[in-house]
Amino acid sequence: MKYLWKLINVIIVVTLLPQLSCDDREPEDTEDDNYILSLISANPVFNSVIVGEDVVDNLGIIKTHLQFKLQDETSKPVSGKDIYFSAKRLSSAYGSFDIDFIETNEDGIVEV
Repeated sequence: MKYLWKLINVIIVVTLLPQLSCDDREPEDTEDDNYILSLISANPVFNSVIVGEDVVDNLGIIKTHLQFKLQDETSKPVSGKDIYFSAKRLSSAYGSFDIDFIETNEDGIVEV
């Protein structure tokens, strides 16, 4: 009986923990930000090697290495900004990314 109560308590804690945690980041004022996000390269990848065309792997997955550059209105690179990625087609989820977001490096570059 004690084991059952311990198990129930663990389940309750594990279930409630994600509900009680929150994202404490403060949104930045972006009204005056005029950034330009440009696609620099899109290279098909197979077995972690850049190839010349899309290749379907054994799991039926096609991978592409994407590189973007974030610049301000004067074409200067913008570093330290989070870029979020999602894949949608006709407002529905379509495909995926290995990462959801990444921060631009000192050259304003992100790679997915």
